[in-house]
Amino acid sequence: MKGFNHRARARASAGFCGIGLEAVVQTPSFRVLLRSLLALSCFWLPALALGVAPVITGIAPTIGAAGTVVVITGSGFGGTPQQNTVEIGGLARVIEASSNQLTAIVPANPASGKVRVTVDGAWTQSADTFVVPPVVANLSPGRALPGTPVLIRGKNFSPSTSGNTVRFNGIPSAVTSASTIELRTTVPAGATSGVVEVFNGALTGTSAWPF
Repeated sequence: MKGFNHRARARASAGFCGIGLEAVVQTPSFRVLLRSLLALSCFWLPALALGVAPVITGIAPTIGAAGTVVVITGSGFGGTPQQNTVEIGGLARVIEASSNQLTAIVPANPASGKVRVTVDGAWTQSADTFVVPPVVANLSPGRALPGTPVLIRGKNFSPSTSGNTVRFNGIPSAVTSASTIELRTTVPAGATSGVVEVFNGALTGTSAWPF
């Protein structure tokens, strides 16, 4: 009875990984070794159950704003929209799905970044960056004479001064400091009242009000 009790406790601690296996081992030394091997199998089997991460081979287009429809190609995707979680600068809505292609809609207020797909807890991200146009949210001050420093707040700006172009009603102004959310510049000579535009490469953001 003593040996039987030990075997019963070992099977209970090993869980599903050790059912019925220890009963064929009679010597205590082998019993200890078998418990160790079973413990390792119990550790690895749940990890294997997570599955293989999906693979992204391409995204199209790579530039867009909220509401843009993006096609993601690759492999290992879920066969229904509900089986896939897609992030494109925020949580995107998946409208079509197959094992090798997803179609998703860019969410409101997105940010530039990699496209990420998660299936059954395993995830991957695109090699390409999905780029969102600059957004001009605030100008401080909101009105000023030429030569006055201006702080432009928003998002999706280039982090380098040379990567941004700022225009006051069509007149270019040098950018003296830059981050992805703030630009510092000066009202240029000859500027007149009008919108302020920020160019990040070929992408443009425009203030919703005149300066």
